[in-house]
Amino acid sequence: MIAVTATLMVNAQGPTRTRELLKTFDDVRAGACSTTMPGVGVVAANTSPDALLFNRTFRGQPDPDFCHALLNPDGSQMTLGQYVTPTGRASVDCQKRLTQSVMHFSGLHPGGVYTIWIVLPDSVPGPPIGVGSLGRTGLNENTFVADDQGEGNITARTPGEDLSIFGHVGQCMLDAPLVFELVYHADNQSHGGDPGNPNSWVTNAVFIFP
Repeated sequence: MIAVTATLMVNAQGPTRTRELLKTFDDVRAGACSTTMPGVGVVAANTSPDALLFNRTFRGQPDPDFCHALLNPDGSQMTLGQYVTPTGRASVDCQKRLTQSVMHFSGLHPGGVYTIWIVLPDSVPGPPIGVGSLGRTGLNENTFVADDQGEGNITARTPGEDLSIFGHVGQCMLDAPLVFELVYHADNQSHGGDPGNPNSWVTNAVFIFP
């Protein structure tokens, strides 16, 4: 009887999958930035780590407000070398009627405000089919602040639910392609069910679960 119960518990939870944090540069430009030409300032392998960064976050808004300086928590302009320091690992497993996500980060900006967002890619190239905050919708469980050593942790349980921006996630998020975005908030604020004004945040890095 004990063996049967243990087997059922294992089957209910399923395997844990882990991923390492991957840098992304889609939302930033280095050294120069253009409101009309997206290729200006794109980060390349030979871009200097001392290059100053600009925020060019674009998510389809009709009147994009581009090319603001990307600021550190202390108000100084961020360099590429400061941008690429975060590392992290995410462990995700499906439990009974929900998905548990445990994430640890190092190399963050001390005192920086960060949020985690669920992004559900479509099966074909194009816009995602779902975007929303990690955890239970409406409870702002996706926010954390890096400590004075640049460390950060977040644990959240996400049930099957409508996401905070659009789309729906099932009880086991690992049943379909999944991306977690680590968003850095240069205004030192989180904004609930959406990341806020695009000129105030950038997606710094991602976890990808195929």
